[in-house]
Amino acid sequence: MSEELILPTLRWLPEAACWQPFRGLQPCAWPPEVEPQRLPRPAYAVGTRVYFEYVGSRPWEGVIQLIELPGGHYQPWEDVFALIARRYYRPEAIVYLIQARGHLRLVRAPRIVGLSTGSELRPLLEHGYEEF
Repeated sequence: MSEELILPTLRWLPEAACWQPFRGLQPCAWPPEVEPQRLPRPAYAVGTRVYFEYVGSRPWEGVIQLIELPGGHYQPWEDVFALIARRYYRPEAIVYLIQARGHLRLVRAPRIVGLSTGSELRPLLEHGYEEF
């Protein structure tokens, strides 16, 4: 598959407060069609405890580990500018990697309910460490 037909994944770099394109684990160049100033800013920061909808009727709680705008393959007949607008320029397209209940979960921005008001001991209690 041709490299021109792959949009890179954009990762939020908290220390620089900006997006960086990646192909796999390696940083890469920006696609020429992308305007970095039009990219949305994440509503939540890395390290923030949030509630989110996942499975069941009650919201889950976890800590944000990584923030991304997913890229991916596209077809040669697709309108690249419309594709970039849909994948990169909408705040709803942001995906948060959240650690919850001992595992990492991929959660889209609209499924985050809000900030957690719980204590820092809650992760220990979730895993049955209350005896210690």
